[in-house]
Amino acid sequence: MASPTPQLNRLLARLSRRLTALIWLHGVSSALTTLALWTLFCFWADWFLHVPAPVRLLHLLVWLGAPLWLCYRELLQPLRRRPGAAGLAVLLERAHKGLDQLLVSAVELDCTGRDVRGRELVYRVRERAEARAAELELGGVLDRRGPRLRLATATLSLLVVGLVFSHNPALATIFANRLFGASTPWPQRTHLVVEIPVGTREAAPSTPTTTTTPTTLEPEAATAADSVLSLRVSRGTDVPVHISANGLVPEEVLLIFDSGERLTLGSGGADRFSTVLRAVQQDLSFRVYGGDDQDGQPLVSLTVLSPPDVVDLALVVQPPAYSGLPTELLFRGDTEVLAGSRLTVHARLTPPGSTGQLRLLPADDSLELLPSPFPKRSDGGPLPATLASSRTPDGGAPSASPDAPAETAVSAETAVSAEFLALSALRYRFELKAPDGMVDPDPGLFAVEVLEDRAPEIALLLPGRTEVELVPGGHLPLFLRVTDDFGLTELSWSAAPTDSDGTERPGQSLAPVPMEGMELTWGAGALLSSAALAKAGADVAGDGDGAPGTDGVDDAGSQGDALQPREGAVYLLTAEATDNREPRPGRGASIPLRVRITSPDEFLRRVQDRLAEARLATTGLVRLWNEKLTQLNSLEASAAGDSNRDSARAEFLAQALTGGRRVAGDARSLARDLAAIAQDVLYSGIDERGSSLMEAWHRTTGQPTGREFRPGPWRELATDLRAGSHGSPEFAGRLVELTELALIVSEEAAPTSVAALEAAVASADSADLRSTLAVAGQTQRAGIAALERLRTALAEWDNFQSVLTLTRDILNRQRNLIEHTRAFARDR
Repeated sequence: MASPTPQLNRLLARLSRRLTALIWLHGVSSALTTLALWTLFCFWADWFLHVPAPVRLLHLLVWLGAPLWLCYRELLQPLRRRPGAAGLAVLLERAHKGLDQLLVSAVELDCTGRDVRGRELVYRVRERAEARAAELELGGVLDRRGPRLRLATATLSLLVVGLVFSHNPALATIFANRLFGASTPWPQRTHLVVEIPVGTREAAPSTPTTTTTPTTLEPEAATAADSVLSLRVSRGTDVPVHISANGLVPEEVLLIFDSGERLTLGSGGADRFSTVLRAVQQDLSFRVYGGDDQDGQPLVSLTVLSPPDVVDLALVVQPPAYSGLPTELLFRGDTEVLAGSRLTVHARLTPPGSTGQLRLLPADDSLELLPSPFPKRSDGGPLPATLASSRTPDGGAPSASPDAPAETAVSAETAVSAEFLALSALRYRFELKAPDGMVDPDPGLFAVEVLEDRAPEIALLLPGRTEVELVPGGHLPLFLRVTDDFGLTELSWSAAPTDSDGTERPGQSLAPVPMEGMELTWGAGALLSSAALAKAGADVAGDGDGAPGTDGVDDAGSQGDALQPREGAVYLLTAEATDNREPRPGRGASIPLRVRITSPDEFLRRVQDRLAEARLATTGLVRLWNEKLTQLNSLEASAAGDSNRDSARAEFLAQALTGGRRVAGDARSLARDLAAIAQDVLYSGIDERGSSLMEAWHRTTGQPTGREFRPGPWRELATDLRAGSHGSPEFAGRLVELTELALIVSEEAAPTSVAALEAAVASADSADLRSTLAVAGQTQRAGIAALERLRTALAEWDNFQSVLTLTRDILNRQRNLIEHTRAFARDR
């Protein structure tokens, strides 16, 4: 029977088909999306985490069950709940407003059992529904965005899975096998390479041992024989461990030792992990883990062996021949030697058969250690010539001399040695290697301090100043003290004018004489005349006689005034010494002595000024000593007083002693000043009758050993002068007498007074105190009397010199007047 509403039925059938298609699209897309995403999750988890089989089984169950459950929930159930014709009509009416349930009524109304009027109404409804069904569209009835989105998600997920597995088909196969129960291992992504740059690789017994530096082993490529990396290292060695990560670099690497200790290493962003096992003392082993490299291979095993070492050490020091020092045998590593010494380092090594080299620092030179006998241990000291060198000229070991004493006979034990020349300070160490390949990880460092052979040192003893004045026709005493480490070969002096062109002038030789009681010290002296100085400064050819012996007097001035220096000239006199150092002798020079040539008148004026200063000093000393004597008299008077004033008396005694010492110091200074003036006048030649006195003084002083003031020769000279042994010199003799008066004060009265005051301070008895104070007062009064005589003599000298100066000025003026008169007469 034909349907009363064919158009409506066709419309509803089309809507039903579309609804069924959307349900299928929704359900299948949901299942496929879930399957794809779960597949990716299982692949990621198994790839990165290497999940065990039970977890993989769970993943498989979810992989199978989740899509089936989604198909049931999202496909089968929606298909079963699809609406009928009335429900489809409701969907159409919801999409198209204004139908007022027309389509639902047309579907649900039935004409059966109705009267005519009712049937007509049903027919009209159906007709109207048919008419509207022809006009309706299905475009907005169903929402297709959700199924389409699920389809796109499923397509994208499947595309990602396809790309991942197609890019790594081998990994996809392994994943599938592992997912379905197989135990196929994943390919390793992290490969750790162990590198140990020290030690010796242990080999099989039949394989010779070879040294591997550095020793590397890739655990993943290790065979069964290489699963253990055995190394031998010396005890105390710092063992660096470097681990390189190939492939995926882990954040950290773990070292697990056989003792259970763990050491975690961080990379710091690089693909290399490093650590140092400090001063390994015992055997140890460890494994390395990191990333997915968890097999712990290889097992790194370190076997600690005793390193080669020096068990005995000896040095043979052979100084340079010029020094005259004996060859020494020293049983120590550190030493001090003279520059140019030859050192032979002997060492006895353990274990037997060890070899090596001697490293010299800082030059970084290496010397091979050659077999050589080791000297027998003794107290050391000088060696006989037979053992002075540890090798024969051809490099072999010398045989022990039958005449060698027992304490220096060489031992038959095998040893090594090396020889070098010490020219500057250095350090040396032994770099040893044992027969089994072991090396000394921490070789000792020994020091050789080299003492330089210093150049000669020249001290100018006389004159005592660096600037002196010399009168034409006068003499300059030159006394030198030369010190050298080993010996002198030449000593000379030279002079040059200050306005010279710097040309080197030949030196005048001096004969050095060893000083008594002073080791490696020589003295030399000469009495240089002004003519000899001028001759040396002018570089006059000839032998010259400006360098006589210490006790001789130069007679170069007898050659005439042509060689006399001009007034106002200044010469620089320098002494030079050459020692016996080899191969290049050392040369030393004294401080230049500035010699100024002055006129006799100017010289006498300076002498007069110096004597005036001495007179002022004498007057001040007399005043000071009188004050101290007054205090001493008061103290002596109070010595018999009340004993309750002992504390105050002790303070006064201390003040008196301090004053006495001050007086003694001033007296010594005055005596030195007068002696210097007298010496300058003696050598100046101003006093024509003082030549004998000058020669006697030069012989009496002899060769001084220092710059200290010696009063003995002056007192001896004064005694001879009073005895008439040197004639009757005028100026010089008077100055010697003044010096003697000053010496009486400085060497007799003042020291005796100080000694008495010291005894008074130390005295505990009143009687002793009074006696010592009396002695001190007596000596001070005697000293003051001597000072008064000295002051009177200085005043007379000053008056006498004033008269002489005035007379000389009058004569000079008369001479000038006569010359002017003669010149005026010639002009007329």
